[in-house]
Amino acid sequence: MKVFKYNSPKYLLFVGCFFAIVSGATNPIFGVIFSKVMTLLTVPYSLLRRWKGEDYLQEEISFWCLMITFVALATGLGVMLRTIAFGKLGENLTYSIRNILYLNILEKNIGFHDERENNASVLSASMATDSAYIYGCT
Repeated sequence: MKVFKYNSPKYLLFVGCFFAIVSGATNPIFGVIFSKVMTLLTVPYSLLRRWKGEDYLQEEISFWCLMITFVALATGLGVMLRTIAFGKLGENLTYSIRNILYLNILEKNIGFHDERENNASVLSASMATDSAYIYGCT
């Protein structure tokens, strides 16, 4: 919860969650539409011709296939925008954490850097791995 305050544009969190819900909701919708298409395809043609007319099957299948196309577009758009929003949040969080680490290293007194476990390569490796752990958690 402490890390939450370092997420810089807060609206991206809501945008990412909204599009995650959109991309997740498309799977049940696709299932319902696909079951409609399969139902239409399994009804005997002679019954459909008698009950609904000659062009009913073609019109219905065209309509439901168009709906599948719209659901696929919504899924693609939702996944793309979700990935962009959460990726940007992860980058901003990693930048903030690295910035704080760097500023804390600069505030140390000079004697701190003379010790063997605090030389430049150890500190830079620590900065890289610590912020990578944070980015991996997002």
